[in-house]
Amino acid sequence: MRINGTTVSATDFVKLFTEKTFLEEEEYTGFLHPIDGVVAKYGLTKPLGYVMWFFGTTPSWMIMIGISFISRQIMSNRINRRMPQRAPVQAPKSD
Repeated sequence: MRINGTTVSATDFVKLFTEKTFLEEEEYTGFLHPIDGVVAKYGLTKPLGYVMWFFGTTPSWMIMIGISFISRQIMSNRINRRMPQRAPVQAPKSD
């Protein structure tokens, strides 16, 4: 029995545990498993939680502005490195 987080009720939980349908499901053994997963083995659950919290609470427009500033900075650094520095052009002397 799958549980939908938006429409679950107390009777669904009672039905789940009285019929023991959770025993028929395969155990989750993925990357984010809270005990045996790679994230838990390396102690990254708390930092990953903070990253997920940050992206969940930050408005998308703010993230896009940050990406825009960072990419413009990177591109301007690449262009300045590629172009050699030249002396400023002198105006011709008029006598």
